[in-house]
Amino acid sequence: MAWLNNAVPDFWQWIGLFATFLGTAMAIWAAVSAKGAQRQAKEAKDAAIRTGQLFHVSDLVADMQELQSIINEKNEVLVAAKADMIRGRVGRFLEEWKTSQRPESHGEYMLGLVRLQLENISKAAVGSRLKPENRWARIQIAFGEANQALQTVAGIQKVEAQEK
Repeated sequence: MAWLNNAVPDFWQWIGLFATFLGTAMAIWAAVSAKGAQRQAKEAKDAAIRTGQLFHVSDLVADMQELQSIINEKNEVLVAAKADMIRGRVGRFLEEWKTSQRPESHGEYMLGLVRLQLENISKAAVGSRLKPENRWARIQIAFGEANQALQTVAGIQKVEAQEK
């Protein structure tokens, strides 16, 4: 095989060496670019998750407004049903929150408070032996605390969406 190396002129050997170095440099550049693309894809995924959670919180706030109108109508059965429905949605959102948020965020505590107050609303609406005016007062207080906690979570989501 030595005759093959001797048969190739120096000019072509230099071109081959240059092509080898160029190919190596392009492979390194492709690896670095892929790492940057992977980082951008992760950032886009996180932004999509945050946007989805922001819409989810907005839907929960709208549901709370519907609950408020039902409370104003003073229909115990509808109040209990709507409170339980919202409580289930908050529970599902709480699971999403736990997996996607920073552990030091106190939104998890606030969502737990929302669930607790919605449970109190449901219990007061149908399972309480209080006088009607005391029952509705208890429901209004629990609703106010749940709504305030949910608004805090919505604020946390908006701030985090604007930061990133």
